[in-house]
Amino acid sequence: MFGSHINRDRALAEPSLEKVDVIIPVKNAKGNWKKCLDSFYREIPINQLLIGDGGCTDNTIEIVRKYPRAKVFDHSKFKTLGFSIRRLIEKVGTEWFVYLHSDVSLPHGWYDEMCKYRTKWMWFECKRIGVYPDGTKRELVEQYEAQRAYSGSQMGKSTILKEAVKPFDDDYIQRTEDIIIMQNVEKLGYEYGKVPTTFHYHYITYPYAPTLSDALQTAQAIIKYLSPSKENTATVRTNIVKLAQVGVLTNEYWKEWTQKTNPVWLVWIPVSYKGEETWAVRLLSRAKEIYKERGIRYVTRAGVKRIHFRLTLFLGYYYYKTFESRRTFIFQGKTYRYFYHNYNRTWRNERAVEVPIVWQILKKYEGKNILEVGNVLSHYFSVSHDIIDKYEKIDSVISHDAVDFNPPKRYDLIVSISTLEHIGWDEILRDSTKIPHTIENLERLLAPKGKMIVTLPLGYNPELDKLLGDGKIQFTRRFCLKRVSKDNKWMEADWKEVKNARYDGPFPYANGLVIGIIEKSP
Repeated sequence: MFGSHINRDRALAEPSLEKVDVIIPVKNAKGNWKKCLDSFYREIPINQLLIGDGGCTDNTIEIVRKYPRAKVFDHSKFKTLGFSIRRLIEKVGTEWFVYLHSDVSLPHGWYDEMCKYRTKWMWFECKRIGVYPDGTKRELVEQYEAQRAYSGSQMGKSTILKEAVKPFDDDYIQRTEDIIIMQNVEKLGYEYGKVPTTFHYHYITYPYAPTLSDALQTAQAIIKYLSPSKENTATVRTNIVKLAQVGVLTNEYWKEWTQKTNPVWLVWIPVSYKGEETWAVRLLSRAKEIYKERGIRYVTRAGVKRIHFRLTLFLGYYYYKTFESRRTFIFQGKTYRYFYHNYNRTWRNERAVEVPIVWQILKKYEGKNILEVGNVLSHYFSVSHDIIDKYEKIDSVISHDAVDFNPPKRYDLIVSISTLEHIGWDEILRDSTKIPHTIENLERLLAPKGKMIVTLPLGYNPELDKLLGDGKIQFTRRFCLKRVSKDNKWMEADWKEVKNARYDGPFPYANGLVIGIIEKSP
């Protein structure tokens, strides 16, 4: 009945213990799912395991249904994690409950140690130890020492948490639920705490790269649900400026939206985005703030980590350019060299195979009408073809949405490298129909006998994966590539081998890639 780690159900083994409900919102759990579940049942006397299925496409739900007292709720229609958590907390029937992430496991004694603090705090977390793909472990001190909350493994009083999440709508709370729940608990007159005497293991795949959608939701969630504070206002400003710098939303939008949503924030909305400091000035300013808050030891430790990270990237690029420059892969019977470039660190991701394939095709169309959707190739080569990119604000790029782009000329070749997956996904209003509509529009822009080639990383946009799986995006020819090693080797595969590929797992960035070709009849 249980996974392979430890076969023990504490609720049955120790029936006299007070039982608690456990909630876990999940969407495609990582490879340690069984091990995590086993640790939950071993440590916690579980009354009910309440699972919010955010739209799993792998075997996550199949696995959890084998565990006793597990109840699965369909949350696939919800837009946000915060709303899923609210619905799960509303289902809790015990006095206390535990909120867990699907990528954490619990050490021996975790539950007993946490229970000692129930008379002190009504909502609390513990320390955490990061477990990396190579097996190394590191205590995540910076998260424990932070003033904000970090979810992963938390315990709370049910009646209080039900009040704390009552305001949650299904709108913006995606990556800020821990901060908002903590501050709502404090607004109710209770303290949030961090237990110093236990920890959980957090299985880390690779660093998460926030998207424009994340930046938007973070700013909107904080403005709507929280009051201004030093940390909250800094986060809002950072994300608004980030969005403005790529042409997403204006100062007028934020003023109008904030006036309707939470006017107390109006004085904190940046007046202008021009003349922003350089990254170095911003970094120095942030270092000064952290120095005042946490002291020189914390600043030094963070600085060393930053330098180590940058040095690792530099040495990685140097290694691949020097020692692996002749490495090749095969695609459709042709041999290509992997493409290694410092921009976007192509030696670490799918660019290593996308760029050489598309570039070879593009060179055959020199002198003809070519359109690139998404400004990618100009970062690596000197190009003269038309480029359309909604968010690029430079003279050499047409700043327009591809879904309704309608120039007077038609194109012999249209290419797009890892761009279409963002359409309708990393936008203010998500729209799963926008990608097929965009492809239809681009096909209309092809000249007779014209060709379009697009590359699509799998696992990034689940709506796109579903469209591909259901056959709602049709290509004249479709090919697939699969990443097969940590050092970024790729090989051809069929759809069955890549259809469930995850993004950032088991290897960083894309692990499966679709290359679609559309050829227009004469």
